Amino acid sequence: MSLGNSFKKAAKEFHWYNLPDLSINIIFILITPVVGLILSNPKIIIYSAWIGVSLLLCCFANRLDHHVAIAQSSGPAIMNRPKLKIYGTWAVVSLMLFIVSKMIVASVISESKTESQNKADTKSIPTHKEIPLDTNKYVIKGDWNQEIAEKIVYKILRQYGGVKEYGFEELARDDKLSHKIVGFYNLTYIDSPVVVAVAYTKPEGVFSCRICDPVVGIIEFLKRGEGWVLGIAQPWVSSSGYEGDPPKISVLDIGYNIFGVFIEDLYMYGDGRGITQVDTLIFSQVAGEFRNVFSETTDYENSTDSWRATITFNKQGTSFYDLVMQKEGRAEGKRIKSKSVYKFDGNRYSVSDLYK
Repeated sequence: MSLGNSFKKAAKEFHWYNLPDLSINIIFILITPVVGLILSNPKIIIYSAWIGVSLLLCCFANRLDHHVAIAQSSGPAIMNRPKLKIYGTWAVVSLMLFIVSKMIVASVISESKTESQNKADTKSIPTHKEIPLDTNKYVIKGDWNQEIAEKIVYKILRQYGGVKEYGFEELARDDKLSHKIVGFYNLTYIDSPVVVAVAYTKPEGVFSCRICDPVVGIIEFLKRGEGWVLGIAQPWVSSSGYEGDPPKISVLDIGYNIFGVFIEDLYMYGDGRGITQVDTLIFSQVAGEFRNVFSETTDYENSTDSWRATITFNKQGTSFYDLVMQKEGRAEGKRIKSKSVYKFDGNRYSVSDLYK
């Protein structure tokens, strides 16, 4: 009997009802891809296919070896060391299939990661670069819905990151963060209504020390057509507050169709000087993001001095209004009363003697 005849006989017997090990293998081939699909794991699908094909080839090699052995026992040897060559061939083919499988897995995983990253990018933290103001993608359809808006804000705050991203690595006791919305501020402009959400983030649990400042974030919702879209969303604009408590926050018009988020940052120095100080920070949109456009001390008190400053705006013009700061009280043993006018220079408010 020739090797060709042995090959033909092995092929004829290669049926699932003749070979129990083959039927088990077929069941394996059918079940494992299903498991892989259920688990959405491409590795299981591809490697199970490789194992299945390799086992099929092994079964066939076993049949072929069986018939070669019969032929050798009944006649002249048709080949030297048939087992080594038959199973050696199977091993080489199986190895090649394994290499191909690894290449396919690497390609699929790479594509999957790219796809996941793309999805993550579209669902991750919206920034001024990722969300154009004229987008038609409504996050709230129809009228304003604060319940939906709250869910969106909390999702944005969570997606920004964890303790490391918020800068609490050296202060947090664990990896849990607490997010809280300070309020929603409704503004009506000529172009369209705007709702500004201001929130803060801090580590969960005990968070109280002189340098324990929560992180303040700003998320903007814009009315567009039949719904609301996201404008600029920045979960981290300032680290402000005192001993774990958030600062006092307000939102006011500071220009023509321009709003500013006011943060009153409290400092208390416990080094014997008895100093209490409040710095007022104003954040507003500049070049498509929220920036600190103003920062000055507006309240100061120690054992001998005490003065306070008020901020108003000259509501004229079609851009940022002029900011007027009037200071009154006692400083360095003298009574003081001053007025300073700040003008916006394209980046932030700055004062000049020309405007005093």
